[in-house]
Amino acid sequence: MQEDRSSQPRHTWWGELRDEFCQAIADVLNHHRQAYFLALDSAGGIVGCNDAMARLLGLGSDGFGKDRIWDMVVEPDHIRLNERIRQTHLGADPFLLNFVDPKAPNDSPTTLDCSLAVMSSGHFVVVGVPARSSAEGSEVDWLKLNNSFATLSRENARKGKQLELQNSELVRTTEELKRANQALTEARTAALQVAEAKADFLRQMSHEIRTPMNGVMGMVQLLLATDLSPEQRRYATISQTSGRTLLALIDDILDLSKMEARKIALENLTFSVRHTIDDVVQLLSVLAGAKGLQIHSRVSEEIPRFLRGDAQRLRQVLTNLAGNAIKFTERGTVSLDAALECEAAGAVTVRFAVTDTGIGIRPDQARALFSPFVQADPSTTRKYGGTGLGLAISKQLVDLMGGKIGLESREGEGSTFWFTAVFETTTESVFETTGSTLEPASTVKRPSENEGVCGGFVPPGVKATGHGARILLADDDPSNQAVGLAQLELLGYQADAVANGAEALEALQHGTYDLVLMDSEMPTMDGYEATRRIRESGNSNIPIIGVTAHAMQSDRDRCIREGMNGFLSKPVDLQLLAEVLGRWIPGIDSRVEVQTVEDAPLEQYAAIFDSEAFLQRLMGNRQLAVQIIKGFLGDVPSQLNQLRKRFDQADRTGARLQAHTLKGSAASVSAVGLRAIGEEMERAAAAGQWEHFGKLLPRAVEEFERLKDTLEKAGWL
Repeated sequence: MQEDRSSQPRHTWWGELRDEFCQAIADVLNHHRQAYFLALDSAGGIVGCNDAMARLLGLGSDGFGKDRIWDMVVEPDHIRLNERIRQTHLGADPFLLNFVDPKAPNDSPTTLDCSLAVMSSGHFVVVGVPARSSAEGSEVDWLKLNNSFATLSRENARKGKQLELQNSELVRTTEELKRANQALTEARTAALQVAEAKADFLRQMSHEIRTPMNGVMGMVQLLLATDLSPEQRRYATISQTSGRTLLALIDDILDLSKMEARKIALENLTFSVRHTIDDVVQLLSVLAGAKGLQIHSRVSEEIPRFLRGDAQRLRQVLTNLAGNAIKFTERGTVSLDAALECEAAGAVTVRFAVTDTGIGIRPDQARALFSPFVQADPSTTRKYGGTGLGLAISKQLVDLMGGKIGLESREGEGSTFWFTAVFETTTESVFETTGSTLEPASTVKRPSENEGVCGGFVPPGVKATGHGARILLADDDPSNQAVGLAQLELLGYQADAVANGAEALEALQHGTYDLVLMDSEMPTMDGYEATRRIRESGNSNIPIIGVTAHAMQSDRDRCIREGMNGFLSKPVDLQLLAEVLGRWIPGIDSRVEVQTVEDAPLEQYAAIFDSEAFLQRLMGNRQLAVQIIKGFLGDVPSQLNQLRKRFDQADRTGARLQAHTLKGSAASVSAVGLRAIGEEMERAAAAGQWEHFGKLLPRAVEEFERLKDTLEKAGWL
């Protein structure tokens, strides 16, 4: 029960009287001791009353239960009360009701002069006073009560109107919010469509640019294979390097566009954060050493040993940030740190930081640093080079990994670029089984951006010999045909060229070929349709290698899906072409097995430099790769001199450690032959085989010269 709060003598109220109008009536009735109050719901159920009405009707304090007014008034009054309740506009005119106590039905009814009003909650209020026929004072009291009741009714109507207006305003605001949300949805859809249209445009432009670039790069590569004067070779090499730089820029723009269009999907494989950071440090140590910088890493023991995520993309971000740190640091150190930021059920957030002692960045320059084509100071572009895409791509990748990226820097003192990434926890091992060989997952080879096949990995640098194998080249562009035929002839293959898929089908019907190089887009019949028809014909087992000027992963996936055995991206690299042909043509093998340096003549080291593996570790960043190679080549002569010095001093331990250093630095740049010699020298020093160690020294020098010559001819220098 609820007590009346009036300062006058109080009535006791039963039930829930929460309505403001109801409370106002209660305040009025406090001045009228003979007033009876009854609150009803729309069905006539009693929901509240005052003490006088409770005594009159025999209602208890334990609640009203199923008490209804129809049981409290005599039956003849039901019609009169029902009519009043059902009236649309209730008036304040009084009417008589005869109330009885249901528990004492034989007692005489009590007649009350009543008024009825509706509350804002939808309930009804019945207020009455004892009916008297002649007492003037009672009539005066009733008129005062009735006037007060009428005033309160009008006030209730006014408040009801206000509620209607407020409700109308709420409805209008809701409609505006709906329209605003709809506009935002349409704007988001339009933005996504624009991003996708931009990605499609860049994809098509990539095709249009790569097609003539295939002719340019192919002819330069063929030119470098001929007898040239030193000056001519230098010019051709510069042309080749510039072309590859242009292709790297195109790939960066495509990469960024794919991320903006949400067309990049992250892998979810088991990997080790520690191993990934060690790979990056080892890879960049040569570049840092060439500038006299120290590079080191720290990985918190709190980070789980194995996690699940995309180690390749993580390596790409770390390599980009650490490469920038080395680029903009002239002296001091570069450090890579990883720490556990937080751990939740089934996932961890790792915070990575790359800190340098370089030129630093002003706060006003830092704000736009993660936007495409932006560098802190335009003058740095002229001095250090770069497109300004690396940080923008890194930000997109970090976003995909569920993290954030930022920097802390003071101009002239250095910078710390940090980012977070979310990975799944796992109990799996980082090792994978491939055939009978167990090797770390982080070292398992994947198809690069320029070449992918359904088969085993072949070390590049091995020049295949055609042995008269016959190849069909399908390409509608005359320049591409000329380049392709010249490359195949240089590799020792016989080749025929056709201009579309229909001609390829006809050629296969009338001739015998060992492999088909199939352009994906040609008039009359494209390469995909031609491949499907070949697979349905009697030549279903012939190897078909797709040659596409598109650089999108979806295009490469389509090559495999349509029945091709692999793909090559234009411009076609002569070295990769040799490897792919050697892999798929029966009897032609580009692999060379090397046992030890002692057993194998130096001439058998056909795999001098593994360009594919090197670029793959750098996620295709050729500019950074060139810097690392130049630093490595500048450092090797000092290492070779140290090896000779240790040998002359019969310093077994020093020779072993120096050979180990040579092996590691050669491996970091994928100098396959030099790494193998360094490894053999390390074993010889450990076993005390000084005579054998001495024989290996001139071989190491000779292999280093071969490596430089190979890099120069391939356009790396």
